[in-house]
Amino acid sequence: MIRAIGKMLKPLKLKIALLIGRCVILAVDTTTKVQELQIEALKDEVIDNIEHRQTYGFASVPLAGADGIVLAVGASRNNAVMIGVEDTRYRVQGLENGDVAIYDDKEQTVLLTKDGISITAKKLSIKTDADIELKAKNLNVDANNISLGMGGMPLARVGDTIIIDKSLVPDAVGSTGIITSGSKKVTSI
Repeated sequence: MIRAIGKMLKPLKLKIALLIGRCVILAVDTTTKVQELQIEALKDEVIDNIEHRQTYGFASVPLAGADGIVLAVGASRNNAVMIGVEDTRYRVQGLENGDVAIYDDKEQTVLLTKDGISITAKKLSIKTDADIELKAKNLNVDANNISLGMGGMPLARVGDTIIIDKSLVPDAVGSTGIITSGSKKVTSI
């Protein structure tokens, strides 16, 4: 009798065992309404068209080799969804309790920590038709070159030697001068 019950429960045990599992991502299709993945769930078990359910407002395209958690909805491997993906090869380490990180495989990060927000990027580009407003107690810019647009017009600082345009300053004594004062709000080091 017990053997008969065990035999009847075997398919149910298998479905339960396959309900949630780990997997490795093999390929990604971003052309579909919901991103679809090809995964290897069990050894040599390749499953196609796995929906990758992501958190609203965040989207990513995982690299082949990343790992994830797959749910077989209704205990059917043909109706599976990916609910979590991580790539331990590139994960930011050393975060403290409460810290948040957005990262990629190119060592670019946005870190939200108790000390503030830190962005590390190969290139940071903001494209908008809206006004941009920065409010800060102090704004420090450390860069080799700064372009403020306007056709690349050069700027001068207090102490810089300048060439005086006699058509603009007819009383100019010499053709050069030194800037002796400037803005109290905009400074450079």
